[in-house]
Amino acid sequence: MLPSIFIYIISCSAIAVTSASNILVFMPLPFKSHIRGFQPLFEELTHRGHNVTVVSSYPQNRRISNYTDIGPFIPKGHERNVMDSIDMNFLTSVFSVWDIGLKFSEVLTHKSIEEFLRTNTDSFDLVIIESCCQEYTVTLGHKYNAPVINLAPAMIWSSISKWLHVPSTFSYIPNVLLKTTSNMSFIQRLKNTITGILQLYVENYLYLPKMKEIMDTHFTYKGWESRPSLEDMLNNVSLTLVNAHYAIGISRPYLPGVIDIGGMHIKEPKSLSVVRIINLVNL
Repeated sequence: MLPSIFIYIISCSAIAVTSASNILVFMPLPFKSHIRGFQPLFEELTHRGHNVTVVSSYPQNRRISNYTDIGPFIPKGHERNVMDSIDMNFLTSVFSVWDIGLKFSEVLTHKSIEEFLRTNTDSFDLVIIESCCQEYTVTLGHKYNAPVINLAPAMIWSSISKWLHVPSTFSYIPNVLLKTTSNMSFIQRLKNTITGILQLYVENYLYLPKMKEIMDTHFTYKGWESRPSLEDMLNNVSLTLVNAHYAIGISRPYLPGVIDIGGMHIKEPKSLSVVRIINLVNL
């Protein structure tokens, strides 16, 4: 009886080990809210036995099993709210986002990232990226011959939806850069259309070529010369997880490869003690 139980335990352990995956999360830009919204996903993957390597500017301040941090890449006190850098004028907001993507790409010159990209010989079974302002990161899927999951920090806008083949109908789907709901006036729809056209078409000529230059400069590895175009790689992302939800946003059509997961970071509420309740009542 005991030998049978022992063999069963060993077999289960072997299955658990062989089913564990090596997962790379590559989100180096200093957008704290972007990575924090998906942090529970990374930790849950480790709880399920996977090995997760996270390249980000915001490492954890506690030890997590199977979780490896690479970072930070910016000194404390130099963090900035990205939204403060975006001109919310409907016409220039698009150009502001492009400028942010180009400016913050300087993080790739950090010694730790350069060393990781140059010397890393690990193999990864899955690559998780955020393509917002860092489209070049999708090439890591080609480097490791692994499927790519893209994380969208908010409701997807035309710059992202065009790679997912998801409609972004300007008449009722507002651009996230515009402070409006789906119930738009004629003027708001006009502004929404102009913003969308800039992202759908103009950025292919003014912005993407610069992303390609960054990719060819910093992401050189064995076989990189034969990799597909940036557009082809963005078109072949396996799954996109969106930190949004129609309950607090808008209803819009998605393809099966796009999933809203807004609220993942919300934790179960803690019960209030009698003393705390009394204190709240007396406020």
